[in-house]
Amino acid sequence: MVEPSAPFRIRPALGGDLPGVTALQAACFADAWGEASIAKFLTDPHGLSLLAVAGGGRPAGFALCRMVGGECEILSLGVAAEWRGRGLGARLLEAIAAAAGARGAERIYLEVAVQNTEAGALYHRHGFRQVGQRPGYYPRRDAPPGDARLLCRTL
Repeated sequence: MVEPSAPFRIRPALGGDLPGVTALQAACFADAWGEASIAKFLTDPHGLSLLAVAGGGRPAGFALCRMVGGECEILSLGVAAEWRGRGLGARLLEAIAAAAGARGAERIYLEVAVQNTEAGALYHRHGFRQVGQRPGYYPRRDAPPGDARLLCRTL
């Protein structure tokens, strides 16, 4: 287990990070992507992939985004369980905003499950506002699909 006080840094995710990002995404999401899907983001010129690395090189958080036409879309953002509630998600959001802005993005979009109030509050604190809703967007194992809120932040 990573000590809560251990330092971390955020850097671009690279091809060699594929196993760590894949494992972390699977730990964070019931409907995790496969390794091949994640690999595409790590090499896509329109991709923006970030990795938060804790002491010892262990992945602590990640973000997989797509950059198109002045917009950045956060497709997957996750934080390891032991890092949740310690500000790493906020640091990842700010790193995304900085990197996307440097690449010419004017807005950042993302979807968040309606029932994920903790993540919704984090996004709200970082300037995201609801601009739409997607009924039945998130598949769930033992329940009907869950609705998503479409959020946007202007840079």
